[in-house]
Amino acid sequence: MEGGFHPEHSLLWAQVRKASPDHGHDPDGDVLRPARHPACVRKVMIGNVTEALIGVFGAHQSPTLIVPPKFDEQQWVLEVRDSELRAEIHSKPYWGWGLFTKCFLNQIILVGPPERRQRLIYDLVAALGRPPWESVWKGRFAKATGVSWQQHIAAWEAHTVAAGDALNESIEQSQNHLAESRKRLRRLDRGEHSEFDFAAAEVGLKEADEDIVIAQRALLDRNSLAVERALDRVELALIGANPATSWDERVFTEPDLAPSLEQAILAEDLFIDEVVIPTPLGGREKRHGDGEDDDEIIDLTADEDEVEADWLLGEGPDDEDEIPLIDLAQGDEEE
Repeated sequence: MEGGFHPEHSLLWAQVRKASPDHGHDPDGDVLRPARHPACVRKVMIGNVTEALIGVFGAHQSPTLIVPPKFDEQQWVLEVRDSELRAEIHSKPYWGWGLFTKCFLNQIILVGPPERRQRLIYDLVAALGRPPWESVWKGRFAKATGVSWQQHIAAWEAHTVAAGDALNESIEQSQNHLAESRKRLRRLDRGEHSEFDFAAAEVGLKEADEDIVIAQRALLDRNSLAVERALDRVELALIGANPATSWDERVFTEPDLAPSLEQAILAEDLFIDEVVIPTPLGGREKRHGDGEDDDEIIDLTADEDEVEADWLLGEGPDDEDEIPLIDLAQGDEEE
């Protein structure tokens, strides 16, 4: 592993600080579920490291237990994956026979693109709040992993530094795009682009400068999501500052500015044989033909078609052919 980073996979070790029986093992597919799930047959203590890793992994399949826990609820092998990245975590004790939570370490194996692995470890370290390679018992930790203290630090920093550099490079690229956008805006002929809102574009670029500062501060806090959100706003400002890509936001708030059906057809150069235009509310649609209204409602329940069913309720007229009812109880009493 040159420089602490392998081009195909990553192997890291982390100290577990705390764990609680908040999860369970579902034997149907060996899926990790909340402890209160009715399908769980045994509780699982995944620990703070694995819980944080699952939280920052992003959209993924249900975590599965490759090796479910037996007697010890904190000793297991778990897998988290998506379409391109796979994380395998081994939880095992390295001192004290596993009697306490801090007796455990997590061996983390990542297989996937380097950028995804670097970003996952970057977010994991930020979520944990303290270096995961700082063990409770340094000598036993190094002996159990077969890696020295300095090698542990180099392996983790090989991921976090690379991910931080990538985020910083994205910020610098956005700054360069802002500078180019301002130059292009100054060179534009305002008479030729009379419909373009230059004032709004300049305001958007000024707000983008503030977003750059926000992204830089978020990078110092290792908050990659805040960095990406700020850069997304910068990208939106760049789009609005270019007449070729900008749009009029008033179209969404002022219906009168929205293009009509005829304008939309001309703009898209469409050839439509027949366009069905809905009838305005309160109006009547004129149709070609003899002038009769095709939408006339026909009453199919005329008086002569009504069915007399009052006899079912005993309310109809007396019928001479009606079968009389015989009270059998009265006959028994007379006998």
